[in-house]
Amino acid sequence: MECFSPDCPNPVFFQFTWGWGTPAACCREHQVHAQQVHDSQERGKISFTPIDPNAEIVPLGRDERTQLIAGRMSAEQEADEVKARAAQLYNLNTELQGEVRRLRARNQEADLQLKDRAADIERISGERDEALANLADAQTELERVQMLLPRDAPATPRDRPNIVG
Repeated sequence: MECFSPDCPNPVFFQFTWGWGTPAACCREHQVHAQQVHDSQERGKISFTPIDPNAEIVPLGRDERTQLIAGRMSAEQEADEVKARAAQLYNLNTELQGEVRRLRARNQEADLQLKDRAADIERISGERDEALANLADAQTELERVQMLLPRDAPATPRDRPNIVG
């Protein structure tokens, strides 16, 4: 089996299957290139399988180690920033949940007060209606009494002349 890259003199180390189903192999140097070709076609990640799992793994060079350490440090710094932002968002969310609970309790209290006011309005309306009915009865009684009184007689004892006798 040869490396998928044309004219590659290196021995193959990994086997894989392209996203379109064709099996292939590659050397260590062209493994990243194979993934880039695959990524450019938006087919996801390739699963590389070593052809000989007992083959000797080449140790990393100084530049490769330096790049890996720098990448790890950068990722750790980004992770710390993400954690700090997540903590800020968590605290803000906790505050907002407290505010929501406070507003719900306030709304519930306002609803109860509204029900009390509606009951008061109903009671007062009933009292008003009863008072209006009593007023109408009193007016009717007043008209009846006025009809029974003679028209020329003085209305009150003060208006009558003092008669002794």
